[in-house]
Amino acid sequence: MAREDVQTLLDAEAEQNKATIAKAKAENREIPEQERRLIDSPRAVAVGKERTEYAISTPTIDTKAVQKAVVEALGDRLKISKPSKFDHADAEFDAAVGSVVFPIENAQTRIEGIPPYLLSGHVGGVAVVLNNIDPPMPGAEIKKRVDERMLLQEGSVRPERVEVEEFDGGKRAVVLLSDSRYTYNPADGTALEAWKGSLAVPAWSVVRDAVNHPPQLRGVTSFNAQVAEEAKWNTVMALTMSVLGIMAFIWVRFGNLKFGTATVIACVHDAMFVIAALGFSYYVGQWKFFEEFLLIKPFRLDLTLVAAVLTVVGYSMNDTVVVFDRVRENRGKFGLLSRAVINDSINQTFSRTLLTGGTSIGILMVMYIIGGEGIHAFTFAMLLGILVGTYSSIAVAAPLLLIGKTQPSTAGLPKARPAVS
Repeated sequence: MAREDVQTLLDAEAEQNKATIAKAKAENREIPEQERRLIDSPRAVAVGKERTEYAISTPTIDTKAVQKAVVEALGDRLKISKPSKFDHADAEFDAAVGSVVFPIENAQTRIEGIPPYLLSGHVGGVAVVLNNIDPPMPGAEIKKRVDERMLLQEGSVRPERVEVEEFDGGKRAVVLLSDSRYTYNPADGTALEAWKGSLAVPAWSVVRDAVNHPPQLRGVTSFNAQVAEEAKWNTVMALTMSVLGIMAFIWVRFGNLKFGTATVIACVHDAMFVIAALGFSYYVGQWKFFEEFLLIKPFRLDLTLVAAVLTVVGYSMNDTVVVFDRVRENRGKFGLLSRAVINDSINQTFSRTLLTGGTSIGILMVMYIIGGEGIHAFTFAMLLGILVGTYSSIAVAAPLLLIGKTQPSTAGLPKARPAVS
């Protein structure tokens, strides 16, 4: 199923939800929780090598409502276990005994609709009878689900024998569980409590959850407003501390605050460019041309991308320091800081800048194309960051050194000439 089809189904569900909410508000009533399906501005992104799995993001924070909306929108296209209802599925254990849960006391025990030969193989165990299963479920599927739920049960003892038999095309079924360590003996209070606590109650819980459990998506991650706000401020603080540290380092290194200020402006320029590109990718990544040919996806800003932005800032600073170091050397030779000195310094470091930037871009391009989904967003940010960082050290940082300076007379001073590198 193509991403565009998934997006279309989600958008349709979102529009239907808006209409439902508007109708409920007009009627001055609340939507019952069991009917609540909320999803606002959903975005589907294909993940994995086969491109048949999708990560769906939405600003809606009600995870249960979002799951219901996704399941309702995609329907049978989802490869998930859907629930089936049956009689007394919501009953607690004590209420279920005698109607759904039956102890198998001996070989003469009879349960309506269940062949005696099935019960005789589980004497001392428990039988969970499922009637009116809707939609019908094959016995093999029930057995599979029961086994999976047992593996997830922490601290409970797995029964020695588990058997499932279906009737009437999956509309009825019986789950038989038995364990020689816990046998049903109403005359022995201790044995009865052990049977109930270690076999019967866990059996009812497992079977009920396996058959009637709400469908679960592979993974659901929720970030409430407080967490998002904290992450935002942590990002801002990380960038601010990095910028201040860079400014202090350059100031001490070159003995002039103007060098530090120019470096910081160039770094902030690069960081803002990358962040803007990430935001822009959220929109252009929905178009087939950009997604398939340029591999641009709707990237979301996360901690990995914050690390990429900080790496870009570090690279930009390093490239700028190389140019500034040559500016300082030439200024010492000619006794002043002029356009000619800056131009000569840029020319002298140009080959080094191109070689360093070109090598980095080549490696990142390979990683961007075949590196996989895990580092795709990171390499996208790094690729753009290296590109903009390479030109900003030349076209942004260096010219800023001339701000506030008047061009002095160069009469009597040797002409600056570009060095051969």
